[in-house]
Amino acid sequence: MKSITELAPPELDMPEQDGDLLRELAETLTVHNIQQYNTLLKTKDGFADSRRWKEVRRKDGVRVYRERSHHNGLPSTPSLLLLGTIEGKLDDVMYGAVATTDEAIRIKSTSFGFLGANHKSCKSCLREVCSRCCSKQLVCIVAPDQRTVLGKKRSFCTTCLADAANCDALEVAREELASSKAYREACLVKAQEMARTSGASFMHSAVSRRSRINSRSQIGRNSMAA
Repeated sequence: MKSITELAPPELDMPEQDGDLLRELAETLTVHNIQQYNTLLKTKDGFADSRRWKEVRRKDGVRVYRERSHHNGLPSTPSLLLLGTIEGKLDDVMYGAVATTDEAIRIKSTSFGFLGANHKSCKSCLREVCSRCCSKQLVCIVAPDQRTVLGKKRSFCTTCLADAANCDALEVAREELASSKAYREACLVKAQEMARTSGASFMHSAVSRRSRINSRSQIGRNSMAA
């Protein structure tokens, strides 16, 4: 029987630069895996670490968490974490898990009922969501007459609701006022351009008509003189 030394593969001979690159790659993968493990670290009861994640919504055994802000002052993109289980069927796994793009999910949900027969779309991000993952909220909108305020219920996904709960209401109001002001200014400029165009067209028509009348009068006088 051969010894372990004899069974071991021969030493890999490569340039020093390639060896450094492989060591850097191994270190990068290790750090990434540790970060992913710490991100998804849960307690014994299956809850997310409260020091890192804040629960923002809970429904039917599914919890949505939002990442807490860091104290080091460095900017970072906030993340959302969803934990829990939902009752499903084999078709959900066969036709849902293999969808790699949003378009593929839409096609499969239409053909095979991945989202069920009562799937809805979020009125904020316009993505299709199942009835378990959406919530109806009362939304106040301005009627076309710009005087009446209407209250209607609209469906939203949990992600958009979590983002809305953490938004600054004053900042949102400022953005709405700025967009409304810009829209009114654009309409005013468009109306002024149309007025100038209509005025120039009217003046051109009046001049042309007066020229035709003068030409006819001159022809009539010439005929009478002859």
